[in-house]
Order: sequence, then C-alpha cells, then structure tokens
Amino acid sequence: MVEQPDGGAILTGRLSLTAQPWLADHAINATPILPGTAFVELALRAGDQVGCPTIDELTLHTPLPIPGTHHHTIKGTAGADGTGDTSIRDTGSDGVVVQVTVTAPGQDGRRQIAIHSKDDHGEWTRHATGTLTSTPTTTSADADAAAELSQAWPPPGAEPLDTIGLYDRLVDHGYGYGPAFHGLTHAWKHHDDLYADITLPEQAGQTTRYGIHPALFDATTHVALLAGEGAGKGGPLIPFNWNGVTLHAIGATALRVRLHPEPDGGFRLDLADPAGRPVATVETVASRPVAETDPSAPTGASVARWLTEVVWRPLTGASAADNGGEPALRDGAAVVDATGGAGDDAGDLPDKIRRRVGAVLAELQDRLAEEDPRPVLVATRGAVAVTDGETPDPAGAAVWGLVRAAQQEHPDRITLVDLEPVRTRGRAAAADGTAAQPDLSTLEISALPGDEPEVAIRGDRPWVPRLERARLGEEPVAAWPVDGTTLVTGGTGGLGALVARHLVAVHGVRHLLLVSRRGLDASGAVELRDELTELGAEVSVAACDVADRDALSALLEGVGGVWPLRAVVHAAGVVDDGVVSSLSAGRVDAVLRPKVDAAWHLDELTRDGGVSRFVVFSSLAGTLGAAGQGNYAAANAAVDALALGRVAAGLPGVSLAWGVWDAEGGMAGRLSDRDRERMVREGLVPLSAGVGLSVLDRVVGEGRRGVVVAAGWSVSSLRAQSAERLPALLRDLVGVRRRAALDAPVGAGSFADRLAELPAAERQAAVTELVRAQAAAVLGYGAAESVPVDRAFQELGVDSLMAVELRNRLGRAVGLTLPATLVFDHPSVNALTDFVLRRLLGGQADQRRTRRPAAVTDDPIAIVGMACRYPGGVDGPERLWGLLVGGVDAV
Repeated sequence: MVEQPDGGAILTGRLSLTAQPWLADHAINATPILPGTAFVELALRAGDQVGCPTIDELTLHTPLPIPGTHHHTIKGTAGADGTGDTSIRDTGSDGVVVQVTVTAPGQDGRRQIAIHSKDDHGEWTRHATGTLTSTPTTTSADADAAAELSQAWPPPGAEPLDTIGLYDRLVDHGYGYGPAFHGLTHAWKHHDDLYADITLPEQAGQTTRYGIHPALFDATTHVALLAGEGAGKGGPLIPFNWNGVTLHAIGATALRVRLHPEPDGGFRLDLADPAGRPVATVETVASRPVAETDPSAPTGASVARWLTEVVWRPLTGASAADNGGEPALRDGAAVVDATGGAGDDAGDLPDKIRRRVGAVLAELQDRLAEEDPRPVLVATRGAVAVTDGETPDPAGAAVWGLVRAAQQEHPDRITLVDLEPVRTRGRAAAADGTAAQPDLSTLEISALPGDEPEVAIRGDRPWVPRLERARLGEEPVAAWPVDGTTLVTGGTGGLGALVARHLVAVHGVRHLLLVSRRGLDASGAVELRDELTELGAEVSVAACDVADRDALSALLEGVGGVWPLRAVVHAAGVVDDGVVSSLSAGRVDAVLRPKVDAAWHLDELTRDGGVSRFVVFSSLAGTLGAAGQGNYAAANAAVDALALGRVAAGLPGVSLAWGVWDAEGGMAGRLSDRDRERMVREGLVPLSAGVGLSVLDRVVGEGRRGVVVAAGWSVSSLRAQSAERLPALLRDLVGVRRRAALDAPVGAGSFADRLAELPAAERQAAVTELVRAQAAAVLGYGAAESVPVDRAFQELGVDSLMAVELRNRLGRAVGLTLPATLVFDHPSVNALTDFVLRRLLGGQADQRRTRRPAAVTDDPIAIVGMACRYPGGVDGPERLWGLLVGGVDAV
C-alpha cells in the first residue's frame, strides 16, 4: 500500500496460482476467471486500510481470466463428496499484477474505488469500480436476519433441497467449479427464502489471509443455482453488482446462509457462523448472463494487443552492393531458383503453385541431403508485397511458406531472397508471352545481411520483414451482413462451428450454409444444425468438396433468391505433417487442395456477386514457419497472397493468420500439459474462444483488408530469451534489448575450447551432462538427471520433430552443424555423447561455425512448433503446432 498526498491510496499485489492455487477452480464456460467475491474481498481489504470498511456499491465490468491456467471439464465424475468434475492445469505463468486505487474521502466521507490488472504488454484493464463508506447502514432486516440465523437451524418448516451431484449438474450450464469451490453441503427452502450450510473445502487453503475467503463466500450463492436460478437465456449467471457489503467477523471456515429475493431483482445475503453470530451482510447482489460479459473476451482497444501485421523495413546503411561491414556469410551458397520461367503460367493458379512448390521441394531436398552441407539460398521474384502497389505472387508466396518451415528444421542454413517483381522493373516479355527469365548472376550473395533469414531486394536496397502491432481504427465501422446467406467452409467442426454459433447468437445472422466434406454425416453436424435452428437461424449443411470447382459452382447456384450470398468464411483444410525431407508431391497436394484450390474457386465464383465479406482463415505457420509443416505453411502463405490480390482488385478480402486457439474441442484443447507449459514459457499464448471471436469481429467489422496476424504473444517471455533465440520477425515486437554485461561470448568452438581444457577423464561426463540437459529441455523434464543415459530416445517419447529440435539445440550448444539423422543414428544419450565427442575432438573442428548462430537455432517458436502436437486423426507420425496455429482446420 502507498498512501497518496491527497489522502488516497494505491494497493498493489499479484494474483498467481503459486500463492492462491484455489483460483484455478473457478471457471465459467471453461474459462478460469477470478470470482466476483474475490473482487469484493479486495475492496473490503482496501477499505480496511483507509478506514472505510463497508462497500456501499461495487460494480464488476470486465472479468479477469486467471493467467497460467488451462481448464478441462470432465462431466459425469463428481461424487457425493463433491470432487472430481474439473481438471485445471497450471501452464507456468507467474500471475497477474492487480492494483486497487482508493480516492481521498469526499464531503460525505465516501471514497471511490477501482480495481485494475496489468497484462504482459503493460496494458491495464479496469475490472471493477465502486464506493466505500465508513459507516454501514443498519435496518430492521439486519435484526431479523440475525435473529433467524441464531435460532433453530435449519428454520422450522424448511424443505430440504437435494445437493448431491450439484456441481456435476452445473457443468451443463457452463459452471466449472473445482474442489476448492465445492462448499455447499446442505440447502433448504422456506417460502421464497433459501438457506444453506457452507463449509470451506480443505483445497481452498487457509482463511487467515482473508476477511472472508472468496471460495467460501462464492459458495453462498450456489444455493440459488441449486434452486434453478443458475442458467439465464444468455448462459450462466455471474454476480456483477454488490450493494451494502459489511464484514462483521473474519476467518470463518463454515457458514449459515440465508438468501432473500429482492422485489427489484437480485437477492439479499446474510451470513453467520455455525453458532449464529453474524459474519457478513450483503444488502443486494445482482447477476447477469455471462454472454453479456464474456469472461475471456477483450474489450475496446484491448483487442488490438492480439493483432499484428508484417511490415517491411529498408536496412539503413545497407544495400545489395554493400553489406555495411557484415562478413560474407553466404559465399559458396547453393542457389535454388524459384523465380519462375517459361511455361510457369500454364494452367490455373493452383496448378502453378503445385509446380513451383514441387520443384523447390525436390531441389531443396537434394541440397539438404548433401554430405558436405553448404548454405542454401532460395530466390523468388515478387513473392512478397514490400512496397505500396505490389501484389504478391501466390506461387512465390507458397514457396516462402515451404522454405520457412525448412529454415526451422535446418537452422542457419537457408536464406530466402525475393527479387523485384518483373512488372516494376519493366522487363520485356518473352516471345511466348511469359515473363523473361531473370538473371540471378547479378545477385551479390555475399552482400546480403548475415543475420536476416528473409530479405527482399527492391532497387539496390535490402528490405527485411518485421511484425508490429496492427494499425486499427477506433471502432468497427460495419456490421456483419444479415440480409443474405453466409457460407462457412469447414463449418461443421473446429473453428467453423464456433464461428457459426457466434454469427447467429451475436450478429443475428439468420441464413447459414455450412459446408464440409461429409455434411450432416460429420460428427456433431446434426446437433449443430439443431442448436442453431433453435436460436432462430435457417441452416443448411451441405456435403461438398469445395476444392472441386464444378461441385462448388453447383452448390453456389442454389444460393440466391431472397437470401443471396453475402459473406464467405473459408475455414476448411487438412494437414499431413512431416519434415521437408519426408514430403512428397502427393503429400503437398493433399494439403494445398482443400486450402488453396478451394480459396481460388471461392474467389472466382463469387467475384461477380454481392459478397461484402470474404474471410480466409490462415495460419501463423505461413507467416513465421512451422517445423515439420512445410506443406501446410505453403498453403497458408498462398491464401494470404490470394487475399491481398483480392484487395488489389478492389474486392473485399482479409486473411487472418491465426495463432493457437484454446477453444473447447479445438486442436489446442488436446495439448498435453508439457506442450502447453513449454508453449507459454516460450512466448506463444493461446487465444480463448472469447478473444478469438472478438478479434474476428474487430478485423472484419472495421472493414480491414489484407493479412492480419491474430496471435497471442507473451512479450515478457520473449524478452527473457537470448537475442540469438529470438526470430528476426519478432525483433521489433519485443523491442530493443540490451546485452547483459556478463553474457558469455557466443563463438565457434567455445564449448570445444572449454572441453579441451578439461582432463581427459572429465570430458565424457561434461558432454553427457550437456546432452542430457538438451534432451530434458526437449522432453519437458524438470532436470537433466531425469533423462536416462542408456534408454532409446524413442522409448522416452522423442518423435521425428523432437529429434530435429534436439539436433538443433545440441548443434548450437557445441558450435557444430550436425546431421539431420543425428538422433536416429545415435538413439541414446550415451550414443549421442560418443558421437559429439568424436566430432569435437576428432579433427573435425573445420566444420565448426565461424559466425554467430542464426536466430532460429533455438528459436522459441520452433520449440513451440515441435512441442505442440495433435495426438491423432492426422496421417503421418508428426503432430505439429502449425496444425494448432489457429486450430483452424477441422480434420
């Protein structure tokens, strides 16, 4: 607490699962949020500190999600003892800063109070405001309640209510109460009043830190839920307005409770200890449906924190002919020409994309399989939109997506360079009408900036991409069109179904066409249709392969008349994950087809109609890269370019490159605890359903066009990473970071030098310790000693993508370029230790790196990519984050 000169006060603290583990046990619609009674406790505590111990009024505005939690509801498991219906997992967050401000007293002695929290980006959110007073009002109702609670208990004539299984039943209404909140033990009803016995569960911890423990206080309202007052038309009810709250005694562990309904709504609460002595009084508490205050949805300008976009910046003081003093890092690089040439434009766009990606994939596989690894430079032309007036070539963009994944798998090996588009350079066309072949011989490879994995050359200057906060307007300018039909591909599962519900419940869309490959035969499709129909919508569910132009055309011909097509949401797609070396043309085609072909056909077939919204669900994998998901990254990068092409043509179009969703039933919801902990620790925060849908509304509602990245970043976690680990794309987002004065120098052979100084008998142990430490980080073990030295990595759960990560981490640590098959050729700690020792001390020091390791070597996003896997339903052994990145595709 800090006292202010004017008589006010500021009280600051931190809420965390470490200090208050019971916080994880209070969830609404599967989102753990701070209970309203905790805000009341904070206000009472602040009031005590400033001499105003009574809450005159407290209004809750925005719920506070509990950071660092992931909530799963397990239905049908709660027993009579009230345990077992929820599972809350701590994802390793260090909590959230909370600040309570109290003003100086006014002329009437009252003080204004406000409660805020601060997120990782330093932005504040207001959660509650109200008024404190020093003198509680006393009425006859107080005396009546005190007398009733101190006499015979339960009150004579009260009818018992069945409390067995209550918390299990409440799950169906959106309430997720963990064991710490299972306090209601007995309940009765007498006339209109409700009575209850409340006992604080041992899982809630000690009461000595609280005036009244929020879990105990919250349980007093559960009897109203038991009596059928718990589910409003908008969903579960949450308290939002408290009046006349007075605390008479502290430290209660058990309560007698009376709830008296008020004529104007809400109810009065009288709390006493088991002997009938007053503990607390609440003159009125009112509730409202959670739909009116989505517990996970950001409000106002706070939506912007989830939105970023790629911008291109010229490198100051550097040009294609002068690298500004950087060493020639790419001398001897193998050049992969992906600029296109004669015959490249044959067929439609999807065919062109397949040819270009297939050719680059084949050549890249050959280059990466070379025994003597050389740097690889992949050159494209016009694949990215750098300056105003440029429209990216979707085929070239798809190549960039593929190569970004390869860069994750082979750190410090591959560079992407985009040459100026032909049309802006005025090159002559060839006789057959195609663009003239570019001349790559003039590209001075050694002059490219050494620490940039992606470079675009415009004129004679290199440009580099950076992610920055998206520039948004103050408020949305347009509503979702409701005068026609909205088509949603992938609409019967995953995010498609989530969006469909949102459009009907929030935006009032009344005509939906949900398209999937199986139609009504898809799991949950019939239930979804019936649910939306009950909400007042006319819903058609069609089985259609949207990648088949004729089939899609026939489907669209049936949409018209009174309710013509007005909006398209393309959320369909599939994955077939594998590292670049394992991909084939068939596996690439399987992923491109439902994403790219379908988007292309939707674009062509709706251009002449009245479509005012054309929304494509893309993935962060296409923007940042995802190890093991080159085909998926290629597909999403291509649809990003397609959306930009629509914008250039004056058509509506936006591509949302989603990060990880944490929605119920989504792909991210199936992450293991280890995957989730590592993801958050390394800087990628899952988007809740409320956040994701709010982001969708903001981007689409304000008429924004182009490509927007919708992902949650923990800037504090990213800042905690070393400069070498931070992806170049995120440097501006994180901000300027200063090197610590005691940082060890990063240099080639530094580990080998230290190893050489050790006695021969200690070298084996030193390398073993290093290998175990890197393996522990990949496996998510708490300590290196937990990794057995003689068991096969595969037995420990290392799959092919984790093997790539282990190879990359170990290579950086020892300063060597290690083979891609390292972990499979040396499948245990002991075997890997022997190999590394031979490489370090066996005369192969010439293969050590002679320059600073690339930013992606131990890239946190690469770690996330390899940690977050989809545990089933996808062909291939690898399960990657890119599939989660958005969880956008209903597989």
